[in-house]
Amino acid sequence: MGRIPDDVIEAVRAAADVVDLVSERVELKGSGDNLKGLCPFHNEKTPSFNVNRQRGSFYCFGCQTGGDAFGWLMKVDGLNYPEAVRRLGERYGINIQDDPGQDNRAQVLRANQVAMRFYSEILHRSKRGADGRDYLRRRNIHGKLAVHFNLGYAPGGQALRHRLQREEVPSEIALEAGLLRKDKRGQLVDWFRERVIFPIFNPSKKVLGFGARTLGDAVPKYLNTPESPLFSKRRNLYGIHLLSAAQRQEPVLVVEGYTDVILCHHHGFERTVAGLGTAFTAEQGKLLRRFGKAAVLLYDADDAGLKAAEKSARILEDLEISVAVATLEDGLDPCDTLSQRGPDALRQRLEEATPILDFKARRVLGQPAATSGREKNPEAARELLELVRGETDPLRRASKLHEVSEWTGFEEKTLREFLARPVKKPIVRTPQQPELDAKLVEADPFERQLMLAILQNPEAHPELPQWLALEDIKSTAGHEILQVLLSRPEATSLESLQALLRGPHAQSLLAEAALNRALRLPLDEIRMRLEARRRKRRLSEIQRRMKQAREADNKTAEDRLLHEYMALKSNIQTEDEHQQQIGE
Repeated sequence: MGRIPDDVIEAVRAAADVVDLVSERVELKGSGDNLKGLCPFHNEKTPSFNVNRQRGSFYCFGCQTGGDAFGWLMKVDGLNYPEAVRRLGERYGINIQDDPGQDNRAQVLRANQVAMRFYSEILHRSKRGADGRDYLRRRNIHGKLAVHFNLGYAPGGQALRHRLQREEVPSEIALEAGLLRKDKRGQLVDWFRERVIFPIFNPSKKVLGFGARTLGDAVPKYLNTPESPLFSKRRNLYGIHLLSAAQRQEPVLVVEGYTDVILCHHHGFERTVAGLGTAFTAEQGKLLRRFGKAAVLLYDADDAGLKAAEKSARILEDLEISVAVATLEDGLDPCDTLSQRGPDALRQRLEEATPILDFKARRVLGQPAATSGREKNPEAARELLELVRGETDPLRRASKLHEVSEWTGFEEKTLREFLARPVKKPIVRTPQQPELDAKLVEADPFERQLMLAILQNPEAHPELPQWLALEDIKSTAGHEILQVLLSRPEATSLESLQALLRGPHAQSLLAEAALNRALRLPLDEIRMRLEARRRKRRLSEIQRRMKQAREADNKTAEDRLLHEYMALKSNIQTEDEHQQQIGE
């Protein structure tokens, strides 16, 4: 997607009414510019969530979540920044043109929209869609439900190609979208024929591509839009466009099929998604993480389905998503369970979902629960420890080792020693992307105070280059704010900074500074604490270099570093005594 020009972004920002947006999801009370409500991002009984129309921002003093209108959509709908800008542009009637030279994304999306309307018309209004209607009826997917998911039917022949021509969709765009293909003679023909069509949307509710099921003996049974820069089975989830990021505390149900998702939604399980016919991937996990902190995997109960559940669970746990696994009886899938036994039967199975380690232990050992003092089982221990290997969080690792000990009869010390041994073949784990976000600020309360003090003291911005450097800041939110302040010295007001900051966590800090002016942090004190931190870091660095010099038997370097260390240590002691006298 091409870059949206800054003037267009500012036009959208100026048109957006953050109170109007937030009040659609949160009951706001109060008068004037500042309104309050219960925070949608954490549970609370007393309102600490504030929305200010004049500043165009929201902020919660309970969970420190905040931002502007763009940030609101990013948090509640799981959008990225360009998607949020485009969504608001559409809402307020601002045309966002693609920059010259960018890819054909907009044209491909339009072609997909044309195709989706065509397939829907065939399914609901044409005799040629009768087979598709019969199939969906057998799966208990009726008219309104099919309309809600924009289902369709691709007839035989070249019907879509003719419709695209009438809609003036260029053939090269139709090819790029995967709606047409060239046959052996080089003629353009429809990609999907005589199949039920399932449109696949992104979180912005744009049609990225399609999944299609044959009603006959055609191979493959399921066919997707070909892979392209716009559409990738590895990066998307069916039904993700119907989830709300504002409900992140509720688990997401992950199933295997399109019709499973549709029937789950119909029966009240509205936080349900499915993969696109491939093994669950890290990219899909990261997408899911935008909408939930926990997931329940509901796969087929056969051996292949259970192994797939284990692999999916490991990917999600690597992304710090809490995972449980549920199974269904008698080889039924969720769609059949709901159709034959009703939602209560599915709800009961979901309530019995178990953490992945317990789930695998029961499979391996054939036991209903862990039992201390059981006979030692080396093979089971090896299998279960593969769910512990790679766990980086010390508390979760300790908890899992304790569980494996309970299941297998081995002492935790023995299991820990086994894990410490080098493995002959590296265990392939999903690479965990570092969370470069506000967590880094939260992990360092001083840095948060530093950035808030800077934002609340705009008169000091011109002097920042004299005492603050980028290497003093560790979080991406702080980096973004400082880079803007150093490169744009004219941006002295919080309002002007709002137009320059793009990251949601930087916007959150800005919102806190704006809405919490009563707590104005003393910048001079913050500066002194920063200097003290620098000196302590310098002491640690000198100690490290002294050790290296000692190991290299470099007496001259060691003496020089020792002299520098003692001088700096004396300086720190003098400064501490001075501060103590001031405090007295």
